[in-house]
Amino acid sequence: MEEANEEEPNDFVGLNSSRPVSDRARISVARIPRTDPMFKEVASALLDAIASLEGELERLRIITELQNRGIELQRQILSIGGDGIFLPKALPFPSGTPVQLFLELEHRGHHRLVNLPAVVEQRSDGTELTLHHIPTDMRDMIVGYVFQQQGKERRRARNSDTAD
Repeated sequence: MEEANEEEPNDFVGLNSSRPVSDRARISVARIPRTDPMFKEVASALLDAIASLEGELERLRIITELQNRGIELQRQILSIGGDGIFLPKALPFPSGTPVQLFLELEHRGHHRLVNLPAVVEQRSDGTELTLHHIPTDMRDMIVGYVFQQQGKERRRARNSDTAD
């Protein structure tokens, strides 16, 4: 987590992803008339593989850029939702401080590193990081991640209940 300076341009703008090449390729492939029924299956598999590799390269690029800036990602226990994140510990920023939050989320079997603007709110039991002005697709990805994790927890609980 890094404090954001409102007077200066965002130094982390280059750490956001633009539309991946694989998405543009999907749009192009969708325009091709398909007479061969295997075409769609093969094209989808190839585009999925390209998207996976592209996502991993982007994740590694961002991690390397952060390391070059002296920022190390650390694992944290937190609660996450579409509107914010709660950490059960105090962070060294006063309430109202804008920060850049970097989250590595597993999404559809792939790890994705996202950079989000947040505002710190200190509480007696920890720190709330409120997400402001994030794109709808990013919010949808976070909500999807939360649902995915809740499903894993329910399956884990159900499996432990049947093991007893």
